[in-house]
Amino acid sequence: MPACRPTWWHSTSASADWRAGEVGEDQVWWDGGVRTETIRDESIRLGQFLKLAGLIEVGGDAKAVLGDARVRVNGLVETRRGRQVRPGDVVSLDDDEVTVASGAGQADPAGFE
Repeated sequence: MPACRPTWWHSTSASADWRAGEVGEDQVWWDGGVRTETIRDESIRLGQFLKLAGLIEVGGDAKAVLGDARVRVNGLVETRRGRQVRPGDVVSLDDDEVTVASGAGQADPAGFE
């Protein structure tokens, strides 16, 4: 079974990248409530969003969690890795929920266009 985000996630960058280990100074405690993840474009593929939001450890895990019907978009089971999610959609993996937010028009924090 693919690893899923633990009860804490690493938040030193714009992406919700997480790494195994103990909670340190650069990590934020996550209480299990719904959180928000910002995307730059109008939409993003579900498999990419699962990785961006830290719901899966590596992109290849998307196929497994989707195939096991563990992912829901707006409350409905989703099995398509390429499904487009948009701002306002709520993506959940098991009991973890993340709301997709729009970052359109905002400057990229890394300075990329």
